[in-house]
Order: sequence, then C-alpha cells, then structure tokens
Amino acid sequence: MERAGFTAEQVEGMSLAEKMDATRKFRESEYEKLIDAVYPKRGWTLNGVPKIEHLKKIGMDLPELIEIVAPLQDAQP
Repeated sequence: MERAGFTAEQVEGMSLAEKMDATRKFRESEYEKLIDAVYPKRGWTLNGVPKIEHLKKIGMDLPELIEIVAPLQDAQP
C-alpha cells in the first residue's frame, strides 16, 4: 500500500472496507494512466473509439463505419 500513498502504520489502522476502498481508488487511478498512455498510441480516442485518421491508415475507412465513429470523435470520457 506504500505505492498507493499509505504507510504500513496507516494501513494497520484501517478497516477492511477502508483498505478495499483505498485499493480500488489506487487501481482506478493506475488504469486511467494506462488508458492515457496506450489509447493514443493505438490510434484511439480516450473513450476507446478508433480515430478516423487511424481507420484510413489501416484501410477501414468505410463510409458506414465513418458514419458511426464520427460523432464519437470529440466525446469526453
């Protein structure tokens, strides 16, 4: 739990529910960092939607597909 910002003494004083909550918050934070690092490298928006430029690059710029993903390009996560 030290990686999550808690000392061993603090963890010892926590209830099981508090430990679970702290662990969940830490994991969610780490997951968000992972999304921020990986999605753009894959050519996706932060919502996990392929960017139109990426679809064109891989030859999947079908009009039907572009019609579906275009409105999702600027959506906030």
